[in-house]
Amino acid sequence: MRLSTGMNKPGLALILLFVALVASAQGATNIKVSYLYHFFTVRGYEVERPMILIADISCSKFYNPMTNWIDSLNSTPEGRAKYQASQPKMISSKDIAKIPNRWEKMYVYKDRKNNVLKRYDTIAAERYYYEEPLSQIEWVITDSIKSVLNYECVMAQADFHGRLWTVWFAPDIPLSDGPWKLEGLPGLIMEASDSTGQYSFSATGIEAGCGEVPPVYEEYLYENMSRKELLKHKRFFDENMGTIITAQTPVQGLRPSQLKSLELKADLDYLETDYR
Repeated sequence: MRLSTGMNKPGLALILLFVALVASAQGATNIKVSYLYHFFTVRGYEVERPMILIADISCSKFYNPMTNWIDSLNSTPEGRAKYQASQPKMISSKDIAKIPNRWEKMYVYKDRKNNVLKRYDTIAAERYYYEEPLSQIEWVITDSIKSVLNYECVMAQADFHGRLWTVWFAPDIPLSDGPWKLEGLPGLIMEASDSTGQYSFSATGIEAGCGEVPPVYEEYLYENMSRKELLKHKRFFDENMGTIITAQTPVQGLRPSQLKSLELKADLDYLETDYR
């Protein structure tokens, strides 16, 4: 059942309440939210990625649909063969972005039963994850109100892991969740942006009754480390990418212009900046 963005608020609240009751009884999914993830990479490139939050009353998963599809295929021998067969043998650089790939490798899994958040990522070809408690964010709810997808939303702000976030949440959508790690408000977070303008999330659509929350496929491939260790490891790789690539291709190496394109911007950082 797709919820129209033009539905009146009482009707939406009643539908979501009904879905929540059914989800509680049957283990079905409560809600699926599509987001546009807009950000500037640490090298200054502007990027937009479609993201999905799929959630019930006990857990949720935030992910890129293409990455999730590829990982679901690769989790079985038959699917892996199908995916490998879909990859072209040769391709020009201008078409590489059109190839199905794990461009956005982030997964965030929130387990409300155990009050645990799991964050998964891939650095080069290596996969890592860490755990941390839920409900770490201390929100300040304001009196500001605006409409997002025809839902009345309230503004809240919080400092979280090095960034000041401003979000807009919908009290009429009774789900205390949102994009990425953002959660803990009395309603679904529809929009979020950090104070520097480097990162933002914007809801583009909502559905209800969408099936079970999918797992993180091939979870056994991910090595456990702490949050700050993962971020430091990611920073080391990004700072030394040119050297790493040159070492892997010693005959050709990288041209000066290519090395220049790999330089990091001093004023740009990751979603969390408190790892230094």
